[in-house]
Amino acid sequence: MKVAVIGSGIAGLSACWYLQDKHEVTLFERGSRVGMDAHSVEVDTPKGSVYINVPMRVFFEGYYPTLTALYTEAGIPFEPVNYAASFSQLHGDTYFRYNNLRAGPYSLPMLAGKSLLKPQALGLGAELLRFLNDAKRHGGNLQRSEKADKKTLADWLASKGYSQRFAEQFLYPAFAGICTCDYDSVAAYPAGIILEYLASDLISSSVHRLTNGVYEVTDKLAKAAKDVCYNTKLKGIRATENGVEITDQNGATELFDHAVIATQANKALELLAEPTAEEQDALSQIRYESGRIVVHRDEALAPDNKGEWAPVNFLLSATEPRPMASIWLNRIYPELEGQANIFESWNPLVEPATDKILVDATVDRPVVTQASLQAIKGLEKLHQQTDRKIWFCGSYSRRGIPLLENAVASAKSIAGYLVSA
Repeated sequence: MKVAVIGSGIAGLSACWYLQDKHEVTLFERGSRVGMDAHSVEVDTPKGSVYINVPMRVFFEGYYPTLTALYTEAGIPFEPVNYAASFSQLHGDTYFRYNNLRAGPYSLPMLAGKSLLKPQALGLGAELLRFLNDAKRHGGNLQRSEKADKKTLADWLASKGYSQRFAEQFLYPAFAGICTCDYDSVAAYPAGIILEYLASDLISSSVHRLTNGVYEVTDKLAKAAKDVCYNTKLKGIRATENGVEITDQNGATELFDHAVIATQANKALELLAEPTAEEQDALSQIRYESGRIVVHRDEALAPDNKGEWAPVNFLLSATEPRPMASIWLNRIYPELEGQANIFESWNPLVEPATDKILVDATVDRPVVTQASLQAIKGLEKLHQQTDRKIWFCGSYSRRGIPLLENAVASAKSIAGYLVSA
């Protein structure tokens, strides 16, 4: 069958990969390069050029089994990386920092630096250990996790007696970075979703990075499509008795047997020429937040005390609704070791010097809410329709934090429907 895949983020690329053996796939991308690699940049150093992924993409096998299996199947190498973190007040002290102690394939977090001597840090560490134990008990079982979803994370923490200091100085900033949203959205997350993430061997698993970068992913997976159409803005997608009509910005229409829409939910809804009430209801319930990512060389966006720098640095301000997360790329990329410092900062609370900016981009990320969990159930019902021709995949479309794993798993699920069609 002829299958159109719209969008070349990891969801669309994965759909191409899983469909390639059984169907003829055409990949549509509105930009001039593969979406998953749209913001990456090549940086010159005295030792040669280094290709930097924007945004930084790391994963651990416990929460990313489908992604890990895809990379393995496609022959895409990955390697462990130290992804420890520090927490500081903007223009103030670093109050909590940990490092990862490697033991074979495992990685164990340990307090580091001045945190070893600070009662505040020791208290946060004690609450963190307790929270991780609670997460194992409540998030490691789907039934218990779904029960926990009835409470927001803030309400669940309060019901278990956790301190506001633990929530506001560690948990909310950490998950604002992981989920790329603001503190209020983290506090309102269905609690079970957060507990599931922490129950997936996060603490003991090694975090991995792509050995050769995102370019290798986009190169190998895009080749699974028979044709890739760049700079193609679609005007409408319509299901008919004979298949799916796809019309581009010039009015040209092509007929496919099926279409997999692998864009944001709100963009998918805009593409549908005649959305059904069920499609409208499900896709409109997915909420997004925008975030700014800047790759730069300005050390003003790192903790004041350079001796407390970690691979990932969270900086908090009482007047800001989100933390700034500055990734010290020299600790992530072996090629940058000993080179001039480069950072990737999400939500910069300090404006980097203009002449030190390498990339300045804005990205949208879905946020999990009670409404979005219901929308996912609605999408699952749509995909079970026997005459379904238009499919939706992306990080928003499965239970869990909307990360790469969800995007790949959703594509694999849809491919399962189409391979058996």
